[in-house]
Amino acid sequence: MSAPEVLAIVFKTQTGAAFIAFWEFVALFAVAYRWALRRGGQAAIRVSRKFEQS
Repeated sequence: MSAPEVLAIVFKTQTGAAFIAFWEFVALFAVAYRWALRRGGQAAIRVSRKFEQS
């Protein structure tokens, strides 16, 4: 195998790994965000209502 072929394979695996890692991060963020909304959403809504009234 020539150097360009090796570089192409490394580039493909690197971008593939980065792509997978990116989507894993997105999925984790989405789950954490939804969990945080479920845990703190009601409190945040109450606080914002108080601010609107005052």
